[in-house]
Amino acid sequence: MRALVIVCAAVALLPFWPRAEEAPAVERVDHYRDGPHEYTVRTITEASRRVHPAEECYRATGWSVRALPMRIDAYRWGCFEATRRGERVQVCETFVDHAGRS
Repeated sequence: MRALVIVCAAVALLPFWPRAEEAPAVERVDHYRDGPHEYTVRTITEASRRVHPAEECYRATGWSVRALPMRIDAYRWGCFEATRRGERVQVCETFVDHAGRS
């Protein structure tokens, strides 16, 4: 099973454009690999309505989602397993504030 860990927030699988009345959020997305693991770090410096759980993105793109137990280490991680056409991934995500709290 391939594992995908998402830190800070979910990176949408499809592009989203801000509404005319909304200014775009200041953000940066970095991708990392460590063997079979993939890490996506999304840094958001301003409040945004575009921030949502990765689970919503997976469901919207045809994945079946099953909740997994929360992991707690230095942070609290919400986890789920997503399957689609025989592919299975485990996704864990956390949101961290400027003080390092999740």
